[in-house]
Amino acid sequence: MARYVVTGKARANIRQFLKNQKFSEAVTLGKRLLERALKDLGVDAAQITDAQRDTLLASFRLSTWSQLLNDIALGNRLAAVVARQLVPAAQVEESGISLTRRFRDCSRAARRRRPRHPRHRSIVVTYGRCCHPIPGDKIVGFLSAGRGVVIHTDDCRNLGKYREHPEQWIDVQWEREVTSVFPVNIRIEVKNQRGVLASVAATIAEQDANIDAVALDDRDGQMASIDFTVEVHDRVHLARIMRRLRSVDSVVRVSRRKVNN
Repeated sequence: MARYVVTGKARANIRQFLKNQKFSEAVTLGKRLLERALKDLGVDAAQITDAQRDTLLASFRLSTWSQLLNDIALGNRLAAVVARQLVPAAQVEESGISLTRRFRDCSRAARRRRPRHPRHRSIVVTYGRCCHPIPGDKIVGFLSAGRGVVIHTDDCRNLGKYREHPEQWIDVQWEREVTSVFPVNIRIEVKNQRGVLASVAATIAEQDANIDAVALDDRDGQMASIDFTVEVHDRVHLARIMRRLRSVDSVVRVSRRKVNN
């Protein structure tokens, strides 16, 4: 026989347990991110003294170190910035690492990352709606206060505003096996013929892809542009859809569409 929780006290205890578990996972992630940021400065996390921690907590008006680590995990504070505030400049200089050079190297490395599936445990991961990254794309991630890690394709037009803030970059990779679907925008230029929209939509559906949105722009009576947002598994899936669309008689051009915010 199934057993159910019926008392308010029991439900409250369960909620508190789940809340504490989530907080504990976030603290673990925040610790790992901060240790990585300190390592980038050439500093071992074990070298940080209690006095340094207390001074930083006081400046942030936080009462516990766990609160700070939780903020880092949630993206409310950037690990690289916290690391630089935590470590005296003299300590960084002794490590023999130039911050300017380090950040420049970080920027170069970000452009060379190889894709897998973005993975960050216990941290919010969102995808840029400007470029709609999908598995197989070369990607970069940025820590954003309140939004966690935001994933963009490495050729996204909106990356320019991040170039001056390499401390916000974070290493992201695609997992080897991805079972989710991802939205992507494609633009199809067609001859404005009767039934063309239904024909194109049917072709997309035949390739095992759902259509999330569609917008038609009748340009001059003879030609039209149709913007689709479709769900795909990866770049291979997208390529198959686009290849099949190009074989439709009324289709003139098919392209992946990326927009500015």
